[in-house]
Amino acid sequence: MELRQLSYFKAVAEELHFGRAAARMHIAQPALSNHVMSLERELGCPLFIRSTRRVELTRAGETFYDRCVRILSDIDLTTELTRAAGGSRIRQIRIGSIYPATMGMLPTFLAKIARKYPDVRIHIASGNTGEIIRGLETGQLNLGFIRPVENIGSLRFVSLAHERYYLAVDHANPLAAKDEISIDDLRTQKIIAFNRQNLSFSERYFNEKFAEYDLTANIAFSCDDTYALVSLVSAGLGIGFAPEWTLDLPNRGFELKKVSGIDFRIGLGIAWSKILWGVDSGPHRGRVGSLKSLWRLIMLTTADKPEVPAAIRVDLGAIFVSLELSKSTWLVTSLSPGSAKMSRHAVAGGDIAGLFACFDELRQKAFSREGKLYPVVVIQEVGLDGFWIGRALNRVVWIESHLVEAASIAVPRRRRRAKTDRIDGETLVRTLLAWKRGEPRVCSMVKMPTFEEEDRRRIGRERKVLITERVLHVNRIKGLLFCHGIRDYAPLRRDRRARLEDLRTGDDRVLPKHIKAQISRELDRLELLLEQIRTVEAERDALIVEQATSASPAALLLGIRGIGSEFAAVLHSEGLFRHFDNRRQVAAYAGLAPSPWQSGSINREQGVSKAGNPRLRTTMVELAWLWLRYQPGSRLSCWFKERVARNGGRFKKTIIVALARKLLVALWKYVNAGIVIEGVVMKSA
Repeated sequence: MELRQLSYFKAVAEELHFGRAAARMHIAQPALSNHVMSLERELGCPLFIRSTRRVELTRAGETFYDRCVRILSDIDLTTELTRAAGGSRIRQIRIGSIYPATMGMLPTFLAKIARKYPDVRIHIASGNTGEIIRGLETGQLNLGFIRPVENIGSLRFVSLAHERYYLAVDHANPLAAKDEISIDDLRTQKIIAFNRQNLSFSERYFNEKFAEYDLTANIAFSCDDTYALVSLVSAGLGIGFAPEWTLDLPNRGFELKKVSGIDFRIGLGIAWSKILWGVDSGPHRGRVGSLKSLWRLIMLTTADKPEVPAAIRVDLGAIFVSLELSKSTWLVTSLSPGSAKMSRHAVAGGDIAGLFACFDELRQKAFSREGKLYPVVVIQEVGLDGFWIGRALNRVVWIESHLVEAASIAVPRRRRRAKTDRIDGETLVRTLLAWKRGEPRVCSMVKMPTFEEEDRRRIGRERKVLITERVLHVNRIKGLLFCHGIRDYAPLRRDRRARLEDLRTGDDRVLPKHIKAQISRELDRLELLLEQIRTVEAERDALIVEQATSASPAALLLGIRGIGSEFAAVLHSEGLFRHFDNRRQVAAYAGLAPSPWQSGSINREQGVSKAGNPRLRTTMVELAWLWLRYQPGSRLSCWFKERVARNGGRFKKTIIVALARKLLVALWKYVNAGIVIEGVVMKSA
């Protein structure tokens, strides 16, 4: 049995994936598999259960993993201590601590370490829980004594003790003379509470307790730390709850009293970073059972170890879920409070009841760990399923649903990048976490239209489909006749049937009967399409007339010369019904915003982004050409002519896109703020 075999086995046991373990150990996957199989043959029993979907530890593998972690830890510890004894390197351990730990368990802990390892330098950094967590995530601290938090992200936390809080009253307060204090006695007093900018665990705990005992209205003062609280109490400004260690403060001007029916306890424990140590504490991982074993982990981290990227923090008090939707299966990826590992569940496609059951199961699991029912925050990409799933989720009070534009999510730029539903689900969860933390431009969330707004789009979009089909039938008829030398037949004319009978081929023959029969059937389909187009257009015009009384954007646009019913309906239903904060958002939604490429000495324009609504963008370019014809005296038309003349009549197609962007912004201002476009001509009444 070789030492490297133990290292390879440990990597696979922690990753539960041979590919990731191979990348972690910088070895090819086949070689890693051979080493693990050689170890299994030497032990005479399988260590892993391998399948096409996952890798799991056997019972023998779990036992071997526990011993393997201890063996490798002892070897590393022995190596490092030998180097330190030889004077080649002196270690420095950085420990972060909050004040209660500094006054309580930390001195005892450090005394044991100093006796056992006298050559190790220890640095103590004081701060609050949030600061210590950030130091652990960035590698600035090796160990932290902190309060428990709702979700500590990738860090590991072991609870060590619970600190009692008692009522602090000054000597002149009447409550100081009482042997027994009740909750009703507190309702006549001014209470001093914690109020920290980072919303610490202590503040949340006491806020919830004060609300539970109906004491919130009595809060008159607030402070940042315990020392300030006891100072205000000593000055006679009110009462407050202080930890037991404040009895050891010199020259204290207050007393600690116990309140009947109230038992305030706040936990205190030790935290470290899984990423820095490379050790997990999952169900099949090496667990920290004592301070001695935890110290072994600390000794394995050198003071000159390079910093790693900060771990993802999840302290928003919610269950974050992503949905990868397909026709057959919905993959649910979740990250719950109290667990830094993402879990995955499969739900049959279209089974909304099964999806709600999955969410409820996630809440119950989080409740069993944390004792609290958390809300669920869901993210999904906009795709084939549309918006109905988001609307169904938003009906439930404890579910917050978001839809994201898939193209706005950053992905690796490798030539060949791995893409699976599992990877995409985890990426969506990380994107949702970053978006909820307030990171700017991490993604673009889609505003979900109302049921009526989505239905109103159907008219314009159906007409577009019918027009496309009409073009196909017309071109097919013309193509069939062109191969016989007939060039002047117009299938859209009303006398198309009569003219078909009189057609003669290019060599003056009668049109063959089979081609004539095929064209007749094409005309049947074409006439059906024309009838459907007239029906759709009648519905569109009726909707505009119905909205004309309420001064809707479609009715306002219809009053401008050059804008007809179709353009007015498309502009309203595809874009101008939405709310925009500024003109940049308007241009970006239509995909007409510029996309520069600036890096170092490179500075060029790539053209419009084309990342918005394609129907709105196409309509605006068409309207820009018509605007020059029907509004030649407007300021926008004059701007276009001046720019074209400056370029000697060139770049018309480029400048017309700029005109379309300016025109869309001008129309948005017109329908929302009533700002009339300069020089525009309105239709006569």
